[in-house]
Amino acid sequence: MSELTIDDVYNKLDIEPDTLIPFKSCEDALCSKQQRLTNEDISDFLGHQGVNKILMEFGFEPYSKGQFERIGGGSSRSDDLIPNYYNGHGRVKYGYTKGEDLAKYCVNTLENSVFIDRDDVLEWLKWSMRAVNEGFITRYSGSKRRYDIEAFLDITKGHMPEEGFKKDALESFSCEIKLDRDLYGTSLDTDEGADVKYIEENGGTRAPKMKVQVKDVQWNFLVSKNEFEGTRKAEIYVGYKTHWPKEVLGQKLLSYIDTESRIFDKDPLEGVRVERRGWGWPDDFVFLPRGEKKKNKTAFRNDNYYIYWTDLRPMETFPFEDL
Repeated sequence: MSELTIDDVYNKLDIEPDTLIPFKSCEDALCSKQQRLTNEDISDFLGHQGVNKILMEFGFEPYSKGQFERIGGGSSRSDDLIPNYYNGHGRVKYGYTKGEDLAKYCVNTLENSVFIDRDDVLEWLKWSMRAVNEGFITRYSGSKRRYDIEAFLDITKGHMPEEGFKKDALESFSCEIKLDRDLYGTSLDTDEGADVKYIEENGGTRAPKMKVQVKDVQWNFLVSKNEFEGTRKAEIYVGYKTHWPKEVLGQKLLSYIDTESRIFDKDPLEGVRVERRGWGWPDDFVFLPRGEKKKNKTAFRNDNYYIYWTDLRPMETFPFEDL
């Protein structure tokens, strides 16, 4: 049963299916010189504000107005996942959607996600602390030297997509996988790009039949050239977006550990939400040379293989039977 229904969204936002919800400005939607809205039932909040109010309760990061243009609004940046019913000149500025469409988006987005329980997050935090403190992973991120706790959190976040994939595999496809949690002594001694170490089957374990790489994907699924070619090349690539609210997540995570002195005043972390992006075969990706631009005029600084998130294959079609 879904954690959220369309009626829940209507009730929480106090809207109806045909309520008009502007993308950019409630005032502009009302006062458009091009088209006055005939339905006076217009929300007093914008699209991203309504979505944030619903999804943040489930651990999603909030959208800014600009970020939400990727989702709906009809601009050149938009993936049009929420319809814009305004046509003609000023479509972006005066655009609006309907309560029913916003509610469907919220419900579908939640259903297309996985919740990583606190204990699993903490296991990766402990692993990350050991990796940094014992010198297996550097405190540096590029040329920037991080605080030790900053490195712990960054590394923990980086493993959340793998946990999402593991949970998806078990809950949706009855495929039990074991992730690679080994610590390697040098940069030359690694997992060679294999994020799935074993498949647990019939009371024992076996090696996977395919090498799988699982990555954190915001909008662009990028795989660096040196990871896409040679010995590190995977046979299948999987993407999840980790929702990691920087404003409060560190305190919520540490307040769970700090049970006596209570330095941190946030409620303890319950878990972390990861959103399914999808998966792709190597042939689904295109080579993107350094400096070349793709979707939304984004320039990349290194040679990569690339696929945009809406072009990924849905997770329900992942070939777990061949893993």
